[in-house]
Amino acid sequence: MTDPRALSALAHRAPIDVAGVAALSERAFETIAILRGDEKTVRGPLQSALDLSRPARIGETTAAGALVAIQTSPDETILLAPEAGGAALLATLRAALGDSHHQLVDVSDHLATLTLAGPRARDLLSKLVTIDLHPRAFTAGAAVATLLGKAAVTLWLEAEDDAAATFRIVVRRSFADYAWRLLAEAGREWGLPEQPARGIVNLESGAPH
Repeated sequence: MTDPRALSALAHRAPIDVAGVAALSERAFETIAILRGDEKTVRGPLQSALDLSRPARIGETTAAGALVAIQTSPDETILLAPEAGGAALLATLRAALGDSHHQLVDVSDHLATLTLAGPRARDLLSKLVTIDLHPRAFTAGAAVATLLGKAAVTLWLEAEDDAAATFRIVVRRSFADYAWRLLAEAGREWGLPEQPARGIVNLESGAPH
C-alpha cells in the first residue's frame, strides 16, 4: 500500500480531456517492474505464478487481466500492474523464479506511466517520435522503446478501434512533467490547453525557465 503522504509524479497536473480530440492522464502509483532473464528461465514462472505468457518477440505485449508484459529486448520484460496487489504479484513471481539466473526489480518509484487516448492520439504522438505510427506499421498491442522529444520512453498501443487509439507511455519520473507538457503542446492545434512550466525546463530551448 502506498504511503498516504506520497505524491505521484504528476500530482500537480489535472487530467486533460478535450472531447473528440484526446485525453491525457497519469496512471498514478502503477506497479512497474523489470524482469531480466532468458526465455527458458522466465517463461515457466511467468505462466505458473501469474498466468501470464511471455511475449514471443521484442515489441510485443501480453496480458492477464490488468497485468501486462512488454518485451523490450531479448532478455528484458517490463511488467505493469495496478497499485493494488502489485507488490504481492511480484512476490509470487520472485518465489516462482527461485534461485534461477534472473533479475526482478520493482522500479515503480523510478518510472511513471501516462495514458493518451482519443481520435487524435496517434496524430499527436507522430509529431514527437521518429518511429512510424501509421496503423499499418504500429498496431494494437505493439510496443517500442523510443524518444519522446528528449525523453526516453516505452510506448505501447494498448487498444484501438475505428474512432480512437489508447497509448500508454512509460517514462522516467524526472521526465514525467516534461513529457506531459510536450504532449499537451503537440495537441494545441486541436484545442489541448497550454500547460505552464513549474519552474523546471523550457520546452523550446532546454534552458531553465
